Amino acid sequence: MTTIHVQIAGQDRIDDVSVDEGTTAQDVLNAVNCPDFELSPGVGLPPYGKDELLIDRVKPFAKIVASPRADAGSLSTPVR
Repeated sequence: MTTIHVQIAGQDRIDDVSVDEGTTAQDVLNAVNCPDFELSPGVGLPPYGKDELLIDRVKPFAKIVASPRADAGSLSTPVR
């Protein structure tokens, strides 16, 4: 088991979360009450898959980022 620091994007908040065998990125997001966000090793880096196991992907006490998911390909207003 290891502990990671999860920075919540847009907030002044860092939560500590325990990660062990079988812990997925979605489990971590649920633990920090951000189930619709995505988890990545840093700003601008590709996110982990929601079902990706993290125990071998993160170092102890690593800071990772939870941020809102991007909705590519949708427009909120029509283009004229």
